[in-house]
Amino acid sequence: MINEQNNLKYNNYLCFDPTGLKGFGRDFIEGPNYFGRYVSYSKLFFKGRYFPYGPSFKTTTDFKDFLTVLSKDKLTKTKLDLPLILDDKSKVEVLALLKEFGYKEDKYIQDKETILLTRDDYKLDSNYVRYVKRAEEKYVNEIIFDPSDELIKEIYEIYSSSGKGRGFNISKLEGFLELPGKILSLMKDDKGVIQAFVLGSSVILNINGNETKYLFLMFSALTEIGRKDSLGYIVRTKMFDHLFSNNLINIIDFHGADRERRTYVEFKKSFGGKFYSLPGSFSKIKIF
Repeated sequence: MINEQNNLKYNNYLCFDPTGLKGFGRDFIEGPNYFGRYVSYSKLFFKGRYFPYGPSFKTTTDFKDFLTVLSKDKLTKTKLDLPLILDDKSKVEVLALLKEFGYKEDKYIQDKETILLTRDDYKLDSNYVRYVKRAEEKYVNEIIFDPSDELIKEIYEIYSSSGKGRGFNISKLEGFLELPGKILSLMKDDKGVIQAFVLGSSVILNINGNETKYLFLMFSALTEIGRKDSLGYIVRTKMFDHLFSNNLINIIDFHGADRERRTYVEFKKSFGGKFYSLPGSFSKIKIF
């Protein structure tokens, strides 16, 4: 089972992204109130490091501490694809700190936008309601908070099999297990077999001085049967209905969208969310 202390560890961050957690692999840096996962490389005497959606930090002072640590390395290129920052004042301060430390604006490797969904915005596009109604006749939904490691391993097999079959990069199981505040939505057939799932990671973020109950939609997958019956819609609507109607979550983050590059944007848009631009990608070359 997920450790409750792990749930609390990342609450009240200004900037947070679960994919920066150590369990997802590669190199890792961590301070008292910041952390980031990065990809490192070297060429002769020169080093490079790339932070996809990182770092995560609790205050802008913590972000400054992070930049200070990085600045000690010479002959190094650093690239940061920053996660979403919704706190207006903090976003301005972060951009000013990057300029102060000599970072220049760059292009995102990751998606440069995401879609956020609130209760007021939530409404499934009428073109897809029929898929939900049809699926309700054949499948049963379960919403599970803090699912067991055994269940996470079971859905990981569905995710891994589906992803490999479609040529996707597969995240590590350790990353699934490390996610804080896991919330899982399942669709099961009449034999109790899982045919679709969505896994979210919930934290409380500090947004403009308010504690905001926030859910990242991290992973989802369908079996061949689930894909045939378009269960991607119902497995999400059941989750959203439950979370919003019980006031358990304020904002749902679809964790990535890019209207210029991604074909899956239309699916994510069908639930009524709004696009938000991420604060920017920045890089710096440190010689001495």
